[in-house]
Amino acid sequence: MCTASDFVDPLFYDTRLTKKGAEQAASLAPVTRFLDPAPEVLIASPLHRAMTTADLAFGSCQGIKKETCALMRERVFHASDVGRHPDAIEADFPDWCVKALREEHAEKDGVWWYAGDEDGGDNLGAAVSVSGVVQEPVEEVSLFLSLYGQVD
Repeated sequence: MCTASDFVDPLFYDTRLTKKGAEQAASLAPVTRFLDPAPEVLIASPLHRAMTTADLAFGSCQGIKKETCALMRERVFHASDVGRHPDAIEADFPDWCVKALREEHAEKDGVWWYAGDEDGGDNLGAAVSVSGVVQEPVEEVSLFLSLYGQVD
């Protein structure tokens, strides 16, 4: 995150993983394929760069389920932290399950990322956590994980 006083957000939305980031993620694959026990599920932020990182790092793990979860997103600071509709995610990542993401955010037409305050204000550029606090997202992630077996 750039905090320099002269920084101007380039407004690149849902940015892709850089070449260096892809190389770093792929370098984990020889290690992750020997994990014992093997992972049963990958849960990642629906941001393109997060899902790509998970795919590259765990690409050699066979039979692993892949689930998106908005609670895994980072913060909202730049346009790169703004996501895409579940349909677009599913088109790019057909082996990832976006069903829960789609259902949980249906009333917002699939918008799972921060899209402004309830009063209509836009705090893009002001760092906020998933719910504006730390404890609530941790509890939400715990609930998500405890219910995961029921999500298909």
